[in-house]
Amino acid sequence: MNQAVRQAKLENKQRLANYIGQQLNVVVNPKALFDVQIKRIHEYKRQLMNVLHVIARYNRIKADPDAEWVPRVNIFAGKAASAYYMAKHIIHLINDGGGSGQQRSADRR
Repeated sequence: MNQAVRQAKLENKQRLANYIGQQLNVVVNPKALFDVQIKRIHEYKRQLMNVLHVIARYNRIKADPDAEWVPRVNIFAGKAASAYYMAKHIIHLINDGGGSGQQRSADRR
């Protein structure tokens, strides 16, 4: 990858990490891999698969904390129609599984 592109990506990730820190009081590693899914919550849009992957990865990290894990930041954003029962459950799972992120980071120590 071109060095200028790599530098631009890092600067943008640093800006996003700073914004997240200021708005949510969560420390984010700007050198981590960012996995972002921002769209209306719906069963066919794969948010459920993505959050299940996050939970499974968390369990693998807990089982083998000394392995070489690539730092990863997962960001979900979206809304669901008020009557969409399953989408609301997906939102609850994302919120329950994610916390603020700092609890999860503390587990790795």
